[in-house]
Amino acid sequence: MANLKEKIEDLFKGNTKAMYASIILVSLFVCAVLAFIIQASSKSGKKKLNAIATPPFVADSDLLIPEGPLVFKGYALSHESNSHWTKDDLDKWFTVPSDTTIEQLDKDNEKIISDILGDAP
Repeated sequence: MANLKEKIEDLFKGNTKAMYASIILVSLFVCAVLAFIIQASSKSGKKKLNAIATPPFVADSDLLIPEGPLVFKGYALSHESNSHWTKDDLDKWFTVPSDTTIEQLDKDNEKIISDILGDAP
């Protein structure tokens, strides 16, 4: 035991910062272990309070949307979308890109990649 004490004294001799840092770290570890033990013991011994049971909500009429400046008459709050586009939707919304557009996109992407990578090996 005396040998261990001498080794610890030799370790911290002339190095007070290391000694204080070690003391703080050991103290924090002990506090964390104590907090964990207290937390674990308080969970097992605590009785749960019985919550007051509320009856489930039963609507007696349909939900009414309030009249206001942000809700327009006839405005659809939601709609069902199709999983596939129809031919009309395809003609209306999709544009086939030209070869020059695709080449320009490729050049722009290559420039972005080279900017990100830079001179990386």
